[in-house]
Amino acid sequence: MKVHCINDATRGRGYACFVCSEISGKAAQYTFSLCRACDQTFLGKSGWQSGEEKHSPVSQHANGSEVTLSVGPFITDALDDNENYRLTIYTEGMSTQSSVFSITNLNRGLQTGTGVVQMAAPRPDPAQQAPVPEVLSEPEASLPESEPQDELPEPPPPAEKTKRGGLVAVGVLLVLALAGTAVWWFALREQPQEAPPQTGEQPQNTQESTPQQPLEPPQAKEDVQHPAQPLSAREQVRQYLGGAPTVQGAMALSRSLTASQEALSSETQDSVYRLLYFAAQNGDVNAKLQLAKIADPLTPAWGSLRKSAAEAWRNYGAVAPQRPEAAQAMQNLKKWLEDENAKGNAEARAWIEDIARDQ
Repeated sequence: MKVHCINDATRGRGYACFVCSEISGKAAQYTFSLCRACDQTFLGKSGWQSGEEKHSPVSQHANGSEVTLSVGPFITDALDDNENYRLTIYTEGMSTQSSVFSITNLNRGLQTGTGVVQMAAPRPDPAQQAPVPEVLSEPEASLPESEPQDELPEPPPPAEKTKRGGLVAVGVLLVLALAGTAVWWFALREQPQEAPPQTGEQPQNTQESTPQQPLEPPQAKEDVQHPAQPLSAREQVRQYLGGAPTVQGAMALSRSLTASQEALSSETQDSVYRLLYFAAQNGDVNAKLQLAKIADPLTPAWGSLRKSAAEAWRNYGAVAPQRPEAAQAMQNLKKWLEDENAKGNAEARAWIEDIARDQ
């Protein structure tokens, strides 16, 4: 099966079509999954994840051995032009088929923070909305005019006693003010001190004067240079592949990262896989052999990558003429698949079918 991705000219921006050719068999309803090559993660409802999840196309069209699957912004916004992807098709009553493809000039839709697009609800058609009945406001009932009220009589003028009380209060305040001024003048006011008679002798200072030292300008503090923190393996690989990478440089960086740590972390192993994948895509035999060992179910786990006997078989077969150890690994893998298939391992049976289609 071969896959290439094109923009959906019918639906417009945010929609694309996966054109799958050379498909064996037909099915009434197709489902598919997407795997990202750099870290072997699958597209799920919340973004890229380790577990595989199936999706249904917006629409599908079959024409002979070619099937076109139309997808919406949920899929297109999660794809990157700088990555390769593997599309796996699942059908009713037919074995799975997969193929690797890349993205070029894809018209994406609206992005959200997690890579999952939330489509806005369609606006209702104004013509189909029921008319809203107008509510006629009733005229307000006129209130009867209030009858004029009689004016209040003016208050009588203040009595004579009120005037006399005010004059007495003013007089008391004046007396208190004069008494307070007299007490301050005679008792609380400081008396001026007489200056002592001056003589011809000048008083001597008991403390000897010391010459003042000139002020020195403050010395500028020396800049303390802290050593730069080393970049993580993921950041080193991201910067390298984002520049002008070469096969030799990618392999050298992968050896440096694996040799710098005794026990490689999962993040470092995933970063080394990206370097090996880049080198293998550009024809490096050693990189393809390393990718085959990483995907081989008989080898220890590598980072967050899933094992795939079919992927290991393809890479082993690509380098077997140059590397005898790859041919021996293929024989061991074939025997293991046959044993597992005899035990009823469904995943091993699917890998055997996938390998048989490539031959």
